[in-house]
Amino acid sequence: MELHQQTGKYLLAFFGEDRHVDTISRQDARAFKAALAAGELQHVNSRKTGVMAASTVNLHIRNARKIFTVAADDDLVLFNAFDKLAAGTPAVEKVWHYNSMGEFNRLLAVCPRPGWRVFLALCRLAGLRQGEALRLRRRHVDWGHKCLSVWAPKTKRSRLVPISLELQSILREAFDRTTGDDDFIVTGVTIPNLWRDFQVIAKHAGVQVWKKWCHTLRKNCEEDWNNRRHPLYKVAAWMGHSSSVAMEFYLPDDRDLQAAASTSIFGEVTQKVTQTATSAGPAVPVPCTQLIGGEGVGGKAGDRIRTGDVQLGKSPGRLAPRPLRNEPGTTKTAIL
Repeated sequence: MELHQQTGKYLLAFFGEDRHVDTISRQDARAFKAALAAGELQHVNSRKTGVMAASTVNLHIRNARKIFTVAADDDLVLFNAFDKLAAGTPAVEKVWHYNSMGEFNRLLAVCPRPGWRVFLALCRLAGLRQGEALRLRRRHVDWGHKCLSVWAPKTKRSRLVPISLELQSILREAFDRTTGDDDFIVTGVTIPNLWRDFQVIAKHAGVQVWKKWCHTLRKNCEEDWNNRRHPLYKVAAWMGHSSSVAMEFYLPDDRDLQAAASTSIFGEVTQKVTQTATSAGPAVPVPCTQLIGGEGVGGKAGDRIRTGDVQLGKSPGRLAPRPLRNEPGTTKTAIL
């Protein structure tokens, strides 16, 4: 339960604390999934509003399946009520908004408070999650090595994130407004009003609001790092997830590469070979006697044509045995 606390909260909210776990049937499990998909349990998580995404629903079903698997192994239930529920990962949409540097600068220019400038910069230029940016303190900034020490509540791990040149100047402004090492870098940003305030900022900047705005800024940062040809394993480490997660969820389809791959697979090589053959002129026929190797049509068959050490038309005789390469240490030989 410690590994799946949020799923456990949803289970308790739906079935109730007085419900015995061994009375939950597969029909009850299907009803639980339907309630998640309909948004009937969103009151459990105050940070979430609206209908739950299909991928999130499936994630909680997989977590519930793991919980009931442990219960079955401990003989608390006779069977796993969630074992037959479909909970695969749906196809990920690989198209999202790209916040260019020009558009990003327009957002920074109309921010009502300096804290908003720092918050947006940490998400867009350092790839921090929303909670990571809001929890960042002065002592987490290492100016000597130009990196941030970021603690991720999601993964319960810390990581180092490089500070780009664009981010350095904005962080300097934040440092000028604070003094203590434990002071938060992002100030003046109200968490419950993040979405509302960002809509106002985007409107004043003349920027169209996009879906999942904060997470998209994080994706844009990873995309830029990847386009700079940084190693994928390093970029994933800076972002705080694995390379497989980066490939599946954070890096969009490269349409330029797809367009290039749709051309000739040999590319320049085919063109050069064609040009060489054209410039060489028409092919000159070779007499068959030269191919056979004799002085005339009556030349000996097999002259100048050899297979290994055996000339065609002549007795090969008995050649020296050749060792077989079967296994190390064997002494088997083959007689040709």
